[in-house]
Amino acid sequence: MKSSTAYRIFPLLVVFLFVAGSTYAGSTTVTLNSYSGLSGEAFNGAPDIDTRFGGIWQTSETTSAQGDTLATAYTLVPGEYFLVADLVPGISKFDGTTWQTSITPPPSMGGIQAIGGNGSYWLIGDLNKLVWKYDGTSFTDVSPTSPIFNDVIKDLDWGPDYWLVGDAAGSIQKYDGTSWMDLTASAGLAKGVDSIKWDDTFGYWVIGSEKQVKKFDGSTWTDITSPGMEEIVNAVEGNGTYWLIGGSTGGIQRYDGSTWTDLTSQAGFPDSIHDIEWSGPLGLWLVGGKTGTIKTYDGSVWTDEATGWGTDGFDVWSIAWSEDLNYWLVGGTGGRVKSFDGTSWIDRTSSAGLTDQVKGLSFSPVGPSVRRQLLNPNPHTATTSGNYVYEIEVRATSTSPASTTYSVNLSVDGTLIGTLYVKTDANPASTEVSFAQFDIGASIPQNALFFVDVEPV
Repeated sequence: MKSSTAYRIFPLLVVFLFVAGSTYAGSTTVTLNSYSGLSGEAFNGAPDIDTRFGGIWQTSETTSAQGDTLATAYTLVPGEYFLVADLVPGISKFDGTTWQTSITPPPSMGGIQAIGGNGSYWLIGDLNKLVWKYDGTSFTDVSPTSPIFNDVIKDLDWGPDYWLVGDAAGSIQKYDGTSWMDLTASAGLAKGVDSIKWDDTFGYWVIGSEKQVKKFDGSTWTDITSPGMEEIVNAVEGNGTYWLIGGSTGGIQRYDGSTWTDLTSQAGFPDSIHDIEWSGPLGLWLVGGKTGTIKTYDGSVWTDEATGWGTDGFDVWSIAWSEDLNYWLVGGTGGRVKSFDGTSWIDRTSSAGLTDQVKGLSFSPVGPSVRRQLLNPNPHTATTSGNYVYEIEVRATSTSPASTTYSVNLSVDGTLIGTLYVKTDANPASTEVSFAQFDIGASIPQNALFFVDVEPV
């Protein structure tokens, strides 16, 4: 690590270089509500690492330090993956960089209709009326035995601490990871279950069926069907403010917990809507359906995104959002899989290796511990609620160094605020990135020199 002598001289260099009007070694002058960005290579000894200003904000959390010693710099976190499946069944796993297509389903598994993840494992529903648990390595048949499901598993979702799973005959059961409870009689659905979704903010489930919508708060079922609903409710999604509910003839409605608003005319879907997914970071819904109709909705304006998906009539069957990767993955007819970040599409069909309708799609932090980011784990100093946090983006400039540990040091006006540690694993092989966060106190120093120093240990 750098000597104390070297440390003492660089505040003088920073002052000199700022007088010259340039930025050096990740230094920036910060004034309240006006922050200039960091740029350039890290100071003294890490030419393969670039530092950038990530932002300053007031935290509402009090936390203990993480990644402030070499020991914690080596901690691994669970891998985060898309699990993608079709009706063959074929199953692939994607971590944003690498596809694993050699996943062999059990012989008794039918075509996959529904997938959900809860952070510990995925639950999979198939056309053989079976339910499977998948931990990223092995499959276990966890189907209920009394009563059994009577038809294909149409949808499932994880809620506060249990799953709801429904079939095409109208059976709906609760699963807590160990035992099942049949809710079919209390649910009282007239037809099959077609869509299930939990929303944390609303604190209840919404379940769609033919010409019927019900909500379930864990104890009470309430019929909330919109007046005049005359189609199968294929897709349901909530964003904490309102729900979007799409149907089999292209109808789409908005429900805020008390009032329904019909959006069918302005949305302009010519046929069945198959899936709906919300992106909080983008503030957009992505809605897709038959013949490849796919649109974004920002709460007021619908925008056609079909050109990027393809204008060859391939249906959109499934959509999942990854907050970690910051894009949707979209599955369709013929094994088509593409990602969409709200602006650009990337075709991932060939890499996914699927051939039939992609109806099973979910993103979840499940599977063996891996690192796709520079930090192990994302480090931060101890934080106090109400204090300000200064974030530094740490990024490999090109090829990610393998198994190299770096210290990340933040100084303000020559005083060391703290040291955090990162460790690369060269996965991905280039431009690994993560974020180091420092508590800088109850107020932001005015006209202060913030100096970032990253060095190999």
